[in-house]
Amino acid sequence: MKIHSNFASIDNFLINNFNDNKLHHGLLFSGSKGIGKAGFAFDLATQIILSSSSNQNDDLKKIQSNSHPDLLIIKKDEKKRDIIVDAVREITQFLSLTAAISKHRVIIIDALDDLNRNSNNAILKTLEEPPADVFLFLINHNPAKVLDTIKSRCRLIKIANPEYTDFKEILTKNIEGINEEEIKILAKISDNSIGSALEMYNYNAIDLYEQIGQLLAEDNNKAIFDLAKIISSNEGLWDVFEKLIIFYLHNLLLS
Repeated sequence: MKIHSNFASIDNFLINNFNDNKLHHGLLFSGSKGIGKAGFAFDLATQIILSSSSNQNDDLKKIQSNSHPDLLIIKKDEKKRDIIVDAVREITQFLSLTAAISKHRVIIIDALDDLNRNSNNAILKTLEEPPADVFLFLINHNPAKVLDTIKSRCRLIKIANPEYTDFKEILTKNIEGINEEEIKILAKISDNSIGSALEMYNYNAIDLYEQIGQLLAEDNNKAIFDLAKIISSNEGLWDVFEKLIIFYLHNLLLS
């Protein structure tokens, strides 16, 4: 998926820092969920690892298949509520080895919001005693969920939501046949978050939003509760429903 133009200047800045041997060992990418932070971190990691590669085509294939020995990505198991400490212990094993191919190694945590207390402590220890030529990229959606001790040991990189022009371009390329009116609605209910907009579109959020608005306008609380009961059986759809209710009520208070 194409990343939006807000990343361009950040990428240039960080790569220049890396080329000058000034890139901070811990980068905290903070911004709304679904705007491409993890993808950007992955692309930056790719550039860093390939910078000392003797066979870039082969190494790129390994990176893209998540089999490169110098790149470690820690993500939440879909069956778990958070990133458990066992997953973070992979970092210890990763750091105990020397770089296999590249001069540099990169660890990506996606996302800090999913860490439990023990996992946070494991990350903190790594930040406090960073090995040479190892970079830790931390993805964060909600700054309030990041420990101050972690913040103080990282360089904060704030990522703004894309402008509407970028938002429209990316959605047009990713959703065949989407029209301008649908894009405008998705922009409003997702706050220009690409990931959220794509998720909402897949769950027919536009039709659902109009249905919610109609039921609330009719003061039909029973119908709303009946709809919520049906939706609650689908966790993904429930998340979308909850966002739509909050967005509708927010607009109602502003009107």
